[in-house]
Amino acid sequence: MQSALGNWKVASVAASVALVYNLDAAALGARPSSTITTSASFNGSTQYFDVPSTTAFGFSTTDFTIEFWWRPTVDQRSDVLDFWSDTGVGSYPVTRFDFGRVTSTTLDLYTDGTGGSGAKITGPSIASLLNAWHHIAITRQSGSIYMWVDGTQAGSTYNANVLDMGADMKLRIMGDHGAAGNGSGNLTNVRVVVGTALYTATFTPPTTTLRAVSGTTFLLPLTAAPFMDLSANLLTVTNNGTTVTSVQAPALTTGTTDVTGTYTITSSTPTATFTGSCAATTLTVASGLTGTVTTGMTITGGSIPAGTYIVNQLTGTTGSTGTYTISASVTQTSTSITGARINWFGTQGGIFSNYFSGDGIAAYITGGPNIGAATAYTVMMAYKLNAGLTASYGRLLNSNTASPDWLMGGYSSTSKAWFSNGVTINLSGPTDTVWHIDFVTFNGASLGNIFSSTSVQPTATPTYTATNAAISGFNQLKLYSKSDGNECAAGDIGVIKIWTGVLSTAQMQAQYAAYKTRFGY
Repeated sequence: MQSALGNWKVASVAASVALVYNLDAAALGARPSSTITTSASFNGSTQYFDVPSTTAFGFSTTDFTIEFWWRPTVDQRSDVLDFWSDTGVGSYPVTRFDFGRVTSTTLDLYTDGTGGSGAKITGPSIASLLNAWHHIAITRQSGSIYMWVDGTQAGSTYNANVLDMGADMKLRIMGDHGAAGNGSGNLTNVRVVVGTALYTATFTPPTTTLRAVSGTTFLLPLTAAPFMDLSANLLTVTNNGTTVTSVQAPALTTGTTDVTGTYTITSSTPTATFTGSCAATTLTVASGLTGTVTTGMTITGGSIPAGTYIVNQLTGTTGSTGTYTISASVTQTSTSITGARINWFGTQGGIFSNYFSGDGIAAYITGGPNIGAATAYTVMMAYKLNAGLTASYGRLLNSNTASPDWLMGGYSSTSKAWFSNGVTINLSGPTDTVWHIDFVTFNGASLGNIFSSTSVQPTATPTYTATNAAISGFNQLKLYSKSDGNECAAGDIGVIKIWTGVLSTAQMQAQYAAYKTRFGY
């Protein structure tokens, strides 16, 4: 993607090298905000969701956050989130962790198992909440459990027992797991975070849609069918009773800065794949749609430039076939197009970010030139591994084809990595979570060098070097995963630039000087 660099001044380089690719996340800083208008609507009797037993709900005794937006419409029993296991009542550990209008006429936190059966926290009456949207959360910090309604603590803190909820649980949404659906009204933006209590004192409820943060194990937007988990776990959500959406939503927008767009691109559970075409800034979603098309979704396919995203819908059924405005002018005949899950943050002037690591996730951006085997080149990347994920698995930057096999930057827990066509320039240590402005250079014959820089500019002495005639170029680039979509890596990427030719030390230092302040140096 050839993109504007906003206010970031970049020094020019000599004629012996040519800039052929410039992907800068800062160029997406003006992505539009949109207001959500729909949510999942439940009839209070036959409609509910089920999620099978999973370690994603392995709360054990750790800190956690469970939150959602709910608009109850009937004052009746409503098990909004019913976490449970198959073990009998009264056994160890806790066998049920149920949140909603469970035992009386109030918003309750109810448990079975350790600590006895019954309501552990009692909140406001459901009657007082009817026909209005409310942000509701349960958090645990250091063994103490809190209920929050619209940013204010409701009921008493529960700390009589340290509730051990074990290594895995099932989940029924808007229903009693021992009976059927009972939840009334509308529900949206369900998020489960394990390991962190996001709310520990009075707070202002979120004004933007909930996105994946570190520790997110379940993320269910519920703004459009089909309803899918957008966390790294891609949990199966079974829609019982054909729950649909209705035009009813809290005052939430997708935001304009410090907002992430989290989307999935995978052959098994795509957020959106379809046959489509582009003419100028209009995308036509024609047929073969799987998933939901959403505003802000990054799209890839054919000649569509990397970083192109959907601005708004022009015609057709919301989230489905029709026409959409996109952020780039593209001429693309009918082809297969996919919507990718990549986060975007306004920090450092704009960065791409991915918290998810592992196989089968397939979150990536593709683009860039083909660099031939005997072509001299330089690749610069500003990146860091995500905090708390230094042992994460995967490839931060990779060739878009299996051959030649090529990767750079982060590799599993290793920064300063480079591997090219069977040659290891560096794949071992160090492990860190700081911003790097790294350069790899190949002279087109046999010499490959890594120049890694953090708080100090690169020098004439490479950080790592290798001489091997097998070192090669690459066929486009894929951010965050291997060419086959596996080995997805967790990390942040701000800028990727590619030149044909080898930058001199002075030219690398000029590039470093242009970006160092942006990335904290």
